[in-house]
Amino acid sequence: MSEPYTTRDELIDEAVVLWKKHGVSYRTLMVDYHNNLKIRRKLGLKVNRLNRLFLDEYPDIPYMEFGAITQVKEYLQTLDTWYILAQVNKARTFDDIDIVKALLGHKNSSERMFQAYMDERENGRRDYSAAINPDACGSGKHFNRTRISYSGDVNSL
Repeated sequence: MSEPYTTRDELIDEAVVLWKKHGVSYRTLMVDYHNNLKIRRKLGLKVNRLNRLFLDEYPDIPYMEFGAITQVKEYLQTLDTWYILAQVNKARTFDDIDIVKALLGHKNSSERMFQAYMDERENGRRDYSAAINPDACGSGKHFNRTRISYSGDVNSL
């Protein structure tokens, strides 16, 4: 934790720094989550939803909603110092909140799954670095009483 603030302006300056660091993520994570669910449904891909109660834990940091630094500064100037401090404390821990980590993970997995889908659609082949190979079940090592045999291609070993 940092040292106590000596002036209100220092507190507002830290709020602005945190807005620059987390503002875009704060504004887009929930929107991206809902858009990815719609895209997955439309493409017929598996839809992994997060629990609604878990989604309600998304932090409420009103000044992060603004898109311009001038709007942020004007808004913060109108607030009580203690309220600004509370918002800054929430913004400091934004990356460490479980819901934010879950939304980032969901976004990354959606992007990988969508890319694998597009590769298969365009090239007629699957990129298994982004998704599990469903054809791998049953191929690979097969054990016999007297020997081990391999089936499938060399890369499946």
